[in-house]
Amino acid sequence: MNSRWQIALFGAVCLLLGGVLMQGGARSVGLLAQDQDAAKPAEGEDAPAEAPAEEAPAAPQPAAPGRLERIVAGWFQILAADETVYTDETRKFGWELFRDRLGGNDLYVLNESGAIAVTPGQKNYEMRTIGLDDNYEAIRFVPRTGEAWLFDGANWAKIEETGPTSPGDYDIHLQPAGAGKHAALRIERVTGQSWFKLGGKWNLIAEQPAEPEVEAPPAP
Repeated sequence: MNSRWQIALFGAVCLLLGGVLMQGGARSVGLLAQDQDAAKPAEGEDAPAEAPAEEAPAAPQPAAPGRLERIVAGWFQILAADETVYTDETRKFGWELFRDRLGGNDLYVLNESGAIAVTPGQKNYEMRTIGLDDNYEAIRFVPRTGEAWLFDGANWAKIEETGPTSPGDYDIHLQPAGAGKHAALRIERVTGQSWFKLGGKWNLIAEQPAEPEVEAPPAP
């Protein structure tokens, strides 16, 4: 088959396809016109009653309460490519930390994008015990908050705070103090803040102020 016949055959195929597409388009328009005409009431007839409005879908049910515990939230700034110092115009990104009570994991959520990072969380509770002569003492505490309770032989009695505390990584140490008594110390292992238990309360241990530097006398 020479090139002239190939060109003629190609043109015929294109015309055939174009006719089919045009018929299909006309058929679609015709069906649409028929549907619109069918929707119009005939002369002397009442307009059909409108269909009742569909009910709005039910709102999604929230997750079971108590599964996630909101620990802390905050924001941080990130410099753009054309920034060299932090200012009030530097973009801020919000974040939140949640605790999964059932799974035992910590969830870090970036509010801007909804990105989530999951890390193994601290234990919900830990306990420290100490033997005292023919008795014992036990303290139960939450490592991430420092909340603690002393076992009084029948119940867990809350050890009260004497000042504000922040979420962190807490631990408690018990030491015999003689005469069937014990000493309890609590430390936040990131900042080093420490407390001693006295009178059923945590008392903050103050930092010793640094001694002022003494300038060396001038050389004679």
